[in-house]
Amino acid sequence: MKNIITFELFENNDFGVNGKLNLFYAVINKNYDTIKDIIKNKKEILNYPDPQDFTPLAIAAYNHDMKSIRLLIDADADWFKKTEFDKTFFEMLTVDEQEIIKTEYLIKYIKYKKRMKANRFNL
Repeated sequence: MKNIITFELFENNDFGVNGKLNLFYAVINKNYDTIKDIIKNKKEILNYPDPQDFTPLAIAAYNHDMKSIRLLIDADADWFKKTEFDKTFFEMLTVDEQEIIKTEYLIKYIKYKKRMKANRFNL
């Protein structure tokens, strides 16, 4: 799949040099510094799909790249966007990976809610 996606992206001029191709390439090649840089500077392309409706998050899930998944989720990547195969990124993970993601982000959500509650009383 890596070669198909990369080939299609290079062949499709719609992806150009405005960062979209760079984000896909960074995710495919697990270049975390580039992923962080693109998220910081071009966050609007985070959920842009490839020709098969794969987003960078779906590609990271397909490759079982938990670090890229975490970076993209933390940057507000769309968890629910489906590929042309009608699967979300979450459905492409193994059961163990799903449990890790659910647990990590449930803990983050609980901590967030506690901070919000504490901030409400510290006005």
